[in-house]
Amino acid sequence: MAEEMTNKSQSTFDKFVENYQKGKMSALVGAGLSMNVSKHFLSWKNLMREAVVFLYKDRIELHCENYCHINPGKSREEAKESYVNTVLDTEDLLLIASNYIKKKGYREAIDYYIERKIPFLKTDGDGTIEVCNAEGVLETISEKSLSIHKTLLQCKSFLNFYTTNYDNALEIAAENLKTEDPSISYSIVKSGKDLSGNLSKNIVKIHGSLPEDSDDYYMFDGDRHLRYIIAKEDYATYLQKHEAFSYLMRIAMLQGTFCLIGFSGTDPNYMEWVKWMSDILNSESGDKIFLLDI
Repeated sequence: MAEEMTNKSQSTFDKFVENYQKGKMSALVGAGLSMNVSKHFLSWKNLMREAVVFLYKDRIELHCENYCHINPGKSREEAKESYVNTVLDTEDLLLIASNYIKKKGYREAIDYYIERKIPFLKTDGDGTIEVCNAEGVLETISEKSLSIHKTLLQCKSFLNFYTTNYDNALEIAAENLKTEDPSISYSIVKSGKDLSGNLSKNIVKIHGSLPEDSDDYYMFDGDRHLRYIIAKEDYATYLQKHEAFSYLMRIAMLQGTFCLIGFSGTDPNYMEWVKWMSDILNSESGDKIFLLDI
């Protein structure tokens, strides 16, 4: 049995290498890669933690009272943490985002939430990088912190780099690489109109991108009412509302394969994306998705 699994793993790896070397593979980058840059970058669960506390406030309070009554000496903070973790492990995180918008009463609430929780990077030309969010500078890092991003972008046989991340770590890494090696150049695609017939060597922001300046009013793919793909309904309407992105990824999947990097294999982005791609492929056979895990 062990030998059979080893042979299967080797066969899968050989297919992975063959697809990459033949230039038939694109990369899809998730939040896990950004977490290598700074402690301020978050996983999906940690991103939605504050939203859960807001939505489940009354239930959390009741749980803490009951928990501390049954377990004398235990702290309310411990009880709260346990309840929030249970919600994050069992509830649909995309639906939590939808409910957060409904509870707040306006779509912009989730935009502000994301911009307060997720950092973006600013360079000043002296080799240092500021990690910032909507409230200011969080810390200063060196260009070495982008070494994994730069190494990935040096894999020239990938057709495109797609990312579900809102941050600009890939873009900053690409800028640094272009300075070091002009032959490595990627176009940044934040809207379907940015494609302009160029279907390769792009960094495609398929879920939105943080504004890097306070005066930078950013809409996702021409939609003034949407900055980020995060809620349940955003995924449900993606194929219809964002045809250029959908078309590009359809072609990439039907004609080649995807290498997924920075995904846990259980996070909402991954699960929804795999479901979407399965619908596109229908009866297509063969290995189409390769998930790199640690």
